[in-house]
Amino acid sequence: MLVPITRGPLLGYYHFLLGYFVPAYWHMLQNPNTEHVLLQCGPMDKWFEWLPQKPAQTMDAVEGLQTAYRARKRGFARGFVIETFTDWDLYRNFSQRPLSEVSEHIRGRFVPPHEPKPGDKPKAVVLIRDHVPDALTQHPTREFGPAKRNIPNLKTVAKSLEKHFSVELLDGSAKTPEETVAACSNADLLIGQHGAGLANALFLPPGAQVIEIGWNPVGSNPLGHFEALSAELGLGWKYLALQEDQFAPISAEDLERELLAYTDSPR
Repeated sequence: MLVPITRGPLLGYYHFLLGYFVPAYWHMLQNPNTEHVLLQCGPMDKWFEWLPQKPAQTMDAVEGLQTAYRARKRGFARGFVIETFTDWDLYRNFSQRPLSEVSEHIRGRFVPPHEPKPGDKPKAVVLIRDHVPDALTQHPTREFGPAKRNIPNLKTVAKSLEKHFSVELLDGSAKTPEETVAACSNADLLIGQHGAGLANALFLPPGAQVIEIGWNPVGSNPLGHFEALSAELGLGWKYLALQEDQFAPISAEDLERELLAYTDSPR
């Protein structure tokens, strides 16, 4: 049984992807002849089909955590051996985790080779936050999607970028894992507001760029999640303080100017 210890709920994409999916993926790679039991994670369960092997069983998360707690001294309970992962989603520990190996393995298994053609525009994947799965809409204690934070004019801004980039909008909550990985696997830029969607950097090819938009002033952004993730994956990263607050619109001209200056500059 694989039981995560994460710094947030498994219903959240960031904590699920980096705190449970990635360590489960790595553990299965290292133990290919072992049967694994996974905790049920609501809308995130769709990602289990992308693991190196199909889980032998999935278990209600509360029951699984209770089983792990009761087994803490003996190491097993009800026939399950307990394996815990500590702080895989804590960005300060990213350099100690095999994130790049998992990224490479996923892209090697599922992503067809992509050869850019002369004259192709750089591909920019723009993360939007319109969709909230039905299972999360009525969540009693947490907000998801645009209710949590949002750039309300991002679709319009993305349209303006088409002069210089091949733009694809991506709302991961409305896409299958296959569609999400396919969109990111040949992207040159992943652009989005600070939030879980930027964890899709895991599926970018090495050398791609992550553009994180936020509301904290440059130089005082206290959130290092995606800077650390990008560094571990061999990606570029830039933080742009283009919002006045978590729900403010951004200037299309400002974003375009920042992107062109960044993509033209040596790194």
